[in-house]
Amino acid sequence: MIADGIEVSDGRWWEALPLRYEQVGKTFSLTQRDMVIQDVLKSHVPVAFRSEESGEEISVEQLAERIAEASAEFDRSRGAELDRRRREGWEHLERAFARRDAEEVIRGGVWSGFKVGTAIAWMWNFIDFEPKFGALQAAKAILSSMDDLKVGTIPEHGPDLFHWPERARELELEGWTPSKYRRQKDEQGIPVYRLSDQNL
Repeated sequence: MIADGIEVSDGRWWEALPLRYEQVGKTFSLTQRDMVIQDVLKSHVPVAFRSEESGEEISVEQLAERIAEASAEFDRSRGAELDRRRREGWEHLERAFARRDAEEVIRGGVWSGFKVGTAIAWMWNFIDFEPKFGALQAAKAILSSMDDLKVGTIPEHGPDLFHWPERARELELEGWTPSKYRRQKDEQGIPVYRLSDQNL
């Protein structure tokens, strides 16, 4: 059997979908129980699959093709979304440097000593490429910082929690600017990250 360019042998028809039988949390090799269950699957090849929506019946091969089509469509949609995020990221930097107060030096707070435009640009860079979404508190702080930046406010809690000012100072000592940093990420093909990406 061949599905999506992959030849399926030894009767493992489910791999054409692509599916696999495994016991999560066990060793990488199949146990004797797993092998018995696989033998049952091999000896019961489905004649057809029925669509819940239309009632249409299709073969394993046809189902494998539809899975491949759905996967390809997901990849196209994902690519378009990443392109949109990349463009939006540059727009954030352009707006940061176009602010009337972009050249004003911040006095006080965690960003003290940075110019307004530069601080905002660094924050968008860190949100996009150095995410800290692991814990609920961190995710809330990131989202709150994004909301503040979108309305032109410089956030304090998120940057302080994630040590963004310290990170920005380290990068600047190495000769980086916000634009240079983002340009390198683009050249390396590193995508802009969002909280929803944790489920991919």
